[in-house]
Amino acid sequence: MDWNEALSVLGIDAATPKKKGRRAYLKLLKVHKPDSDPEGFMRLRQAWEAFEDQVAWRGVAPAEEPVED
Repeated sequence: MDWNEALSVLGIDAATPKKKGRRAYLKLLKVHKPDSDPEGFMRLRQAWEAFEDQVAWRGVAPAEEPVED
């Protein structure tokens, strides 16, 4: 899965900090559960891994914003 496709699946953009990207992944994980939607789950997982790889490759994630609980 390429970078743009991963961003599209996660519903985020290239400037999204890793924490917000993870939040988007976890939110979508509630919809694409492995037992009820295995294909959707695999696509989502691939998107998350592509996002994580790209953030790691850049060396530094975009400025992280404070997380409010």
